[in-house]
Amino acid sequence: MACGLALTACAAPGTVHPRTTPSAASSPGPPAGSRYHTLGPAKEIGTGYLVGTSLDGSAAYVSDVDATSKPGCEGRPRSMLFRLPVTGATRELLADSSAGVSRGPGGHVALAEYCEEFFTSLQVGTESPDGHLSDLKAVELRVNAQPTPSRFSWSSDGTHLLGWATGPEGPPTPATGKIWSIDPATGAASELFDIGSGPVVAVAQLAGGTYVVAVGLGSVDPATGSSYRIALRDTTGVEQAHLDGDGFAIAPDGRQVAVFGIGVSLIAPGQTAPTGLVGPDPTGRVTSAGFSPDGRAIAYIVTEGQDHRVSIVTIPNGTVTPVPAPGFVASALFTGDGAALVLSTLSGELRDKTTVLLVPFGP
Repeated sequence: MACGLALTACAAPGTVHPRTTPSAASSPGPPAGSRYHTLGPAKEIGTGYLVGTSLDGSAAYVSDVDATSKPGCEGRPRSMLFRLPVTGATRELLADSSAGVSRGPGGHVALAEYCEEFFTSLQVGTESPDGHLSDLKAVELRVNAQPTPSRFSWSSDGTHLLGWATGPEGPPTPATGKIWSIDPATGAASELFDIGSGPVVAVAQLAGGTYVVAVGLGSVDPATGSSYRIALRDTTGVEQAHLDGDGFAIAPDGRQVAVFGIGVSLIAPGQTAPTGLVGPDPTGRVTSAGFSPDGRAIAYIVTEGQDHRVSIVTIPNGTVTPVPAPGFVASALFTGDGAALVLSTLSGELRDKTTVLLVPFGP
């Protein structure tokens, strides 16, 4: 799914949080999404694996690895988070950790650190519009039950973290269906609800309080090819609607969800049936998707064997524009100001060479 200092969408696991930008319905200007159909030439701006973009559009967040190990995780490469200016200037280190990053409203940010897939620590802090992190402090989780939460996202109002567990010892132990509310100041956790089964792989909250919860199906659904059940749940955890898919992304206004897998569909609380936006691809599946800051477009990746294709679809008309890109596209995200699309590509015999490209939009 797509989610995270995405920051990406919520591909399970992960979570992207609404940005405080106008909705497509309220934004003045040209026809919805028209600028996204005009693409400029791609420009290489650096290296790394793209995981997010700054709010003001001046930078991308990329992760990269170092051969050295971090204490407590000896023998494993160290993963680090960098701020990469879209101008192509030298990237700067933001976090010396293998962190999973979750962005919340009001500039809140959380960094969960892992050794391999095992959760080791949690920090919270603030994110400036230009993509710098500050005031990071460690949070010691206080949970009076097992398993301890090991994946995190922010509530829609930014007052607390949402946590869910992969199991008492981390993978491959069984996960649970518990969702927790965590005070970022004290680490105190209280159970919000228990859906009764797991594994929960991604959680987000919409503006009206509805939760989006993705749960692994255990095996690929032979009818749909999907791996996850993505459900809208009320504040008590009762399911209101669901779609099977490979992941989800939250609209910038926090009022609807894009579910991707067999195409891309939109669903919102109170909606009796999803709205199809991108139909099934005859030869591939949509494996990633993310909204533009104004909510008028979605960038998505279709995976077909060893080929990854990037396209942009505008809302609500469903017009699709392919994005030319060399190599294997691993991720695609809009800049925070909506002026360009940032791509991360992999190349080389082992696909171990990363390149970050900037594709500007027309007026």
